[in-house]
Amino acid sequence: MTIGKSIIAEGVRRMVEIEGDCVMYIPTMTWSHKDIKLYRWTGFELETSEPAPGGFENQTAQALPPIKHLM
Repeated sequence: MTIGKSIIAEGVRRMVEIEGDCVMYIPTMTWSHKDIKLYRWTGFELETSEPAPGGFENQTAQALPPIKHLM
C-alpha cells in the first residue's frame, strides 16, 4: 500500500467516525491528474451528474477529454 493510499484511508476512516456513513467528495483540479488517479485507485469515482458536489461547481465532464489519456 502506498503512503498516499494510507493517508486517504485514514482520512476516510476519520470522516466516517465524525460524520457517520455519508457521501464524500474530494474536489480537485484537472492538472492534478495524478491525484485523480490515486483517488480512483482508492475507490472514489468520478462524479459527472451532480451539478455541485460538496458545494463545488462540477466541471468533470468538460475536464475529462483532455486528461483522460493521463489517468
